Amino acid sequence: MAKDRFKHTLLNSSIATLSQGISLILKFGIQTLFIQILGARYLGTNSLFANLMLFLALFEFGVSSAIVFALYEPLAHQRRQQIIALTQLFQRVYRWLGLLSLLIGLGLLALIPTLTGNQTLVPHWQWAYLLLLANYLLFFLNEDKRQLLIADQLGYISVRNQCLFLVIQSVLQGLALWQTGSYLLFLAIQLGCTLVSNQLIQHHVRQRYDYLKNAAPEKVAPAIMQVIRKNVQGLIGSRISRVIVQSKDAILIGLLINVTTGGIYANYALIISGITLILEQLTGSVTASIGNLKATTQTQTQAQNVFQLHYFINFACTFVCALFLLDLLNPFIRLWLGPRYLLPQSVVILIVLNFAANQLRQTTIAFINAYGLYWKFGLKSVVETLISVGGSFILAQGFQLGIHGILLGTLISQLGLNLWWEPRLVFQDGLRAPLQAYWRRNWRFFGTFILAFCATLFIPEQLLTTASLNFLLHFGIMLLLAPLSFWLLHLTTAEFQQAKELTSHLIWLFWQRLRPSR
Repeated sequence: MAKDRFKHTLLNSSIATLSQGISLILKFGIQTLFIQILGARYLGTNSLFANLMLFLALFEFGVSSAIVFALYEPLAHQRRQQIIALTQLFQRVYRWLGLLSLLIGLGLLALIPTLTGNQTLVPHWQWAYLLLLANYLLFFLNEDKRQLLIADQLGYISVRNQCLFLVIQSVLQGLALWQTGSYLLFLAIQLGCTLVSNQLIQHHVRQRYDYLKNAAPEKVAPAIMQVIRKNVQGLIGSRISRVIVQSKDAILIGLLINVTTGGIYANYALIISGITLILEQLTGSVTASIGNLKATTQTQTQAQNVFQLHYFINFACTFVCALFLLDLLNPFIRLWLGPRYLLPQSVVILIVLNFAANQLRQTTIAFINAYGLYWKFGLKSVVETLISVGGSFILAQGFQLGIHGILLGTLISQLGLNLWWEPRLVFQDGLRAPLQAYWRRNWRFFGTFILAFCATLFIPEQLLTTASLNFLLHFGIMLLLAPLSFWLLHLTTAEFQQAKELTSHLIWLFWQRLRPSR
């Protein structure tokens, strides 16, 4: 069982990380072509609509997480009757949620002119919105299949499917933009690729779980149903928080400042979200394995060791990526799109700090999901939303801080609530271990991060006048300094030695796979 768990963790993490890397490269290529052909106004409108679709994800209410958590144990022990009952429940609930999202999405369509202050949007924006809404609604038709694979530690199958169709979609969209310059055709291609991708996943799940086909209706056991209801009640709050916090900055910039500035911010958000998704796939793809570990073992010591190692690896990735982003974001944007698309360095600092604060939460979030600690997490999330949205609005409008105020409100909610409350929940209700050791390590980690972050600020943004040479020089400097500074500051820690041993073991496993069999 432990060997299978490690194998699935390795597959999920490696394939998900590789897929997100490919996805990020493709999105850069398409966004570059999109800006060159359609311009900043189309980019800002597309960003606003995409974030409104993310807002609609509020109305999923966290149902998928609650049912996936309920699936861990029956999948681990092959209890087919429970699996059938839970998947049938999933399908019924998602049909109703899809209908609810359709009605709310159509309601938002009527409100867009008012929300944007009657800013000039792109021609035929109503059709563009409807195409994006249809693409989002396809999510509800197939999400039960993808979540079943994730709960069974086979999430890499879904990720591989999504990556393949993103490649196809990107090629077709690029050709469509180049040949026609049609924004509506660009969105129609996305809709078609999503539809075919869903069909293939559906076919795969029917083959792998053939006992689900034509299964007689089953009822979920009352005890399990009670747990699901309680978890969903808690997840409503966390879902609201996650979606609002993720989409809030881009939406408020588009509404309170202007759509064009929202489009400029979207380029930075693309880079940040791409790196965040890669890191979340790397660290979050082990959630099902943590859930499987909890379902199949009673020892807490093993879980605590997994938490410590997971957190250190996540911190290492955050440390290095944050330094790279702080130094390279503006040189890269200047090289990629030109100086017209740059934001001030003070805004970049806030963007990177928000990235780092959010990424440092991923270990605790993975354990909250794996342990099903949704009830208290949901209550916290409601408070987080009020602080984040209220703080951003007051700072941006009341104190006239503009984009700085919007981003600062997000940072206040992260530092003032999330980074201390979520670990407390995991240690008290999940790992059932004292929190003092965690904070002793964490203050040391925070100190080294702040030291390296401040040192990076002293590197001048414009070292050379030529944009390409300037970016290459900055990249070379950070390629040396970011890993080296982390290595020097953490070389003597026990977590560093554990991570080193794990890395050596992974390299050995890959080498064994590459060697020809005798």
